[in-house]
Amino acid sequence: MTDPLEILQAVKTFYESAFSQLLTLTAIILGFGGVILPVLLQFIQSRTFRVETSHLESQVTAMINLAKDELKIELEKKFILETERLQKNFMSQIDVMNLKMQKQTAVAQAGTFFLQAANAIRLGNFDHAARDYAHSAKLAFEGEDDQNGQRALNALLEKCMSHLNSQSFEIISELDPEIDNLLETLKSRNQNGRFKDSISGITVSRNQAKKRTVPTI
Repeated sequence: MTDPLEILQAVKTFYESAFSQLLTLTAIILGFGGVILPVLLQFIQSRTFRVETSHLESQVTAMINLAKDELKIELEKKFILETERLQKNFMSQIDVMNLKMQKQTAVAQAGTFFLQAANAIRLGNFDHAARDYAHSAKLAFEGEDDQNGQRALNALLEKCMSHLNSQSFEIISELDPEIDNLLETLKSRNQNGRFKDSISGITVSRNQAKKRTVPTI
């Protein structure tokens, strides 16, 4: 039979060993919680922060690149629109200048033909004068020089048409076409009938001239 003292000694030894292990385990747990766990948590947080930072940087970079691309497209569109606007404005100004130059050239040529017709009148060449007065009047009206256009028109009607005859239109082949061109110009500008009498006068006097025979000597 076992000695009670031995039993008590064995129980005491067991509890002392268990208590010692418990203390050791407790120390380990406290050590893990007080030192190792904070370090581990800090490591995990640091790693998580780096991952989130990297992801955020990628998102920010993507957003910046997208904004840059959109801005580039928008600037290119504005540049194209502005270039087109400036080009249209430039071409419009060129057209205005060309038209102005054409009118100035027409007026200058009208003056030359007017002087040429006046000289033909002095020489008694009424058919040449009629051709040049008709051309001068046409050019002056096209150049919007109505005053000199009317002067040439009056000279044609008053100084030339009554001296023409059927042979005049045969000798001066440009005479009929020049009168036709003048009539077209007058008709295109006949607002409110301003050239009605002139158109009628030229038409009638030309028909009469074509019926008029050449005087015989």
